Amino acid sequence: MRAEILLDFKPKMKSSVDGLEVDTRELGANARVLYDFNNNTPVTPFIFGSLGVSSIKPKVKPDLKSAPLTDGATTRVIYAIDDAKGTPVGSNVTSISQKSKTVMTYGVGGGLSFKASDVMNVDFTYGVAKKGSFVAMKDVGIADEDANASDAKKSVACIQNSKFKKQLDQSLTIGLRFTM
Repeated sequence: MRAEILLDFKPKMKSSVDGLEVDTRELGANARVLYDFNNNTPVTPFIFGSLGVSSIKPKVKPDLKSAPLTDGATTRVIYAIDDAKGTPVGSNVTSISQKSKTVMTYGVGGGLSFKASDVMNVDFTYGVAKKGSFVAMKDVGIADEDANASDAKKSVACIQNSKFKKQLDQSLTIGLRFTM
């Protein structure tokens, strides 16, 4: 058995949901425990499990690809929403940054380790990781607007507390491992 500590930084990941584009920045760390199946050959298969945390900071922008504009609308804008009343406050903006949220991560995987020398191995690893869900659109609403209509005729579709769940993260890595 062996153990590793991994640091993870993903500066920009994009997802779309309900007419909004969510850009997330992630910074995380996890501990990984690996089990090598020693078979007295130059190639050693291994499996692993990991547990950690990730800090996720979402930024929400309008998106026309995931949900088309409503009939007669020409633009989509984002509004800040008053939580107590569920109504738009302030003027429309192009994006809203949310507070960072810390979620638990866990993963499993396996791989092959090739002996390159007495102190170095080349590892090929495939892993699948899952991050907890977080609220990415709290206090955010979208409006599909007709630029030619009066303010009274612009409709606002509010979206509050929609949960954004990360899909399974899959990774394929090649790494050098040194043993002393």
